[in-house]
Amino acid sequence: MALEIKQSLRLSQQLVMTPQLQQAIKLLQLNRMELQEVVTQEMMENPILEEVSESSEAETETASSEISTENNPEAEQQRDEESFIKPTSQEEQLAAPKDDFNWESYVEEFNSTSSSAPSMREINEELPGFENVLTKTTSLEEHLMWQLSMVALEPNERKLGELIIGNLSDDGYLNATLEDLARETGLEIEDAEEVLKIIQNFDPIGVGSRNLQECLSVQSKFMEPRHPLVEQIIDSHLGDLEKKNYNAIAKTLDTPLEKVIEATRLIMDLEPKPGRSFVSADTQYIPPIYTSTRSPTNS
Repeated sequence: MALEIKQSLRLSQQLVMTPQLQQAIKLLQLNRMELQEVVTQEMMENPILEEVSESSEAETETASSEISTENNPEAEQQRDEESFIKPTSQEEQLAAPKDDFNWESYVEEFNSTSSSAPSMREINEELPGFENVLTKTTSLEEHLMWQLSMVALEPNERKLGELIIGNLSDDGYLNATLEDLARETGLEIEDAEEVLKIIQNFDPIGVGSRNLQECLSVQSKFMEPRHPLVEQIIDSHLGDLEKKNYNAIAKTLDTPLEKVIEATRLIMDLEPKPGRSFVSADTQYIPPIYTSTRSPTNS
């Protein structure tokens, strides 16, 4: 097999972590006091560095300009005329083309630093872990309490709403009896039912229901457009639906079997557990345990 030497051009993208960028990443993680300590340490190690405040620079420039103006009045008049004609330093930087950039030295520096740049693994070891920067998720109780605070209710009605929300399971169902909660707040059962309906219309729809039938019935009333056959099946034939006895439902409602199956598909799209989307299991990180594999020596 003959060996050949070829030259080819190829464009590729790669992430290059230059020492300047690595230093910038470290400095961005520091607060004001830590940054001040780093600057002080650098000034102690490097005697060439000197701390210059903005006020001293401004005073020096002002003093030098006043001296030159006093010695040469014509220079002052010429400077005033140029201030109306010439743009400011910021405008000059934006408008002036940067043709004096040395691209050859930039390319040489890029090629020299790309090979010695730190790997992403080294950088990731210095950065904080993802588990330390994750935000706290909103619980179902907090989500419902926020919605309850925007509803105009009487004090005892608001107390009942808080009791209902506090007695919800992870799936969003009411664990306590509404009669006991109403008796604790001094409300009639009719008024308590109205408060419960308000909470059931919160997001997620159907939360606070006492059983599966009530949960699906609340959600079916929010379908657009509303489907009467779906509501009839949920209210009266949920048992046959669980047994997949579609023929009995069609016969009882005097409806074609195809429409019953179509309504069943719509029911399957409803959420039987409205609160489970707010249940999040926190990841438990287990640190590794290092054991010594060295065998004991004989004494």
